[in-house]
Amino acid sequence: MVPGDGLRMKLEIEIPEELARAIGKPDSDEEKRLWASLKPADREDAVRRAVALTRWHDDRGDWTAGDAARAAGVTTNRFYALSSIWEDEDNRSLAVLGVAAEAPRRRRSAFDEGLLEQLRHHAQLLVSQKGADDRSISALATELSDLIPPETRKKPGTAVLRAMLVEARRQHRMHGAIGTDLGFDLSACQLADEEGRPHVLFVCIDRGTGFVLAYGFGDPSDSLSRHRALAAEAMDTWGGDGSPRLPWGPRTERVEMVVGMDRVPFKAWTEDIRSDLEGGSKVNLQATITPRRFGRYLREHFGTSVGRVRLLPSSTRDPAEGSSSSILTSERYAVEDAYARVGLEIMDHNDAILSKLADRVSMPPPIRSLLERLASN
Repeated sequence: MVPGDGLRMKLEIEIPEELARAIGKPDSDEEKRLWASLKPADREDAVRRAVALTRWHDDRGDWTAGDAARAAGVTTNRFYALSSIWEDEDNRSLAVLGVAAEAPRRRRSAFDEGLLEQLRHHAQLLVSQKGADDRSISALATELSDLIPPETRKKPGTAVLRAMLVEARRQHRMHGAIGTDLGFDLSACQLADEEGRPHVLFVCIDRGTGFVLAYGFGDPSDSLSRHRALAAEAMDTWGGDGSPRLPWGPRTERVEMVVGMDRVPFKAWTEDIRSDLEGGSKVNLQATITPRRFGRYLREHFGTSVGRVRLLPSSTRDPAEGSSSSILTSERYAVEDAYARVGLEIMDHNDAILSKLADRVSMPPPIRSLLERLASN
């Protein structure tokens, strides 16, 4: 298995049938990734253009170029330009439709790469110092900033330095066995739902490596159900017959769950689970209820954003209140669209982690049994 195959298998992206017929290659991973990266409005434009272009070339009947351009939602000149590309069936793809159909790319850094390399090196030294684990990222960022030569014309800001330190700390803490220390977390993010409120992202993440075993969206007032669903998804994705192999540890030693707004039922459930686990599995199960708990484990490995999707931990408590319109996306995402969009970022994140790990095996029975128990009622 190449890095990332497992999550790509789980990320089920369906291209609309009429668009699939138009481009002629619906099962292409690249087409699916491009489709998942599109905003909802751009998806509508892509379908309109592809269908109109295909009809124009394959069965135009008495259609005029003006008719086709109106159906595609573009000017006649623009339609002719698209048509010249679409005429060759080998060129038919979302990427040529002019609707920003391209997977999100990292912007090229505006800072000197030599300076950034030096700062990454210093960040690694800072997080490896004795007592560094007890210091905040903000404090470390201040120290890192002091190491920038005063004559530097364009200096990286605090956000850049914090991201370096988060990554350096993640790599410093990372060990090669998945499943030993699991974190279940939730945080609002900048993707607006269909009512204009922030979607709340839930994840099951391996704290040792940062590998995301499962993710989804839900209501923080029922975090117990969502966390149980993540345990079931992690088990089904990675522990079933024929599932991709991972560098698993022999068993899970610790599970920490960030609790949403349902403390009472969560507490009762946790006590039941603990009584079951006392029978011999020796798993330390903790429920986190501190005031600033949301996004706790996500921030350990992603910093302030999952790829290009910004996290909004402070908006998690009551998403119904929404967030500033300048923070949320102007486009509104159905759950399945948000799932696909964040999935692109998580796939890339997991790929990077798996490229550094080896010795992959099937999910050990003790870890599978634990996930089964966490997923049960």
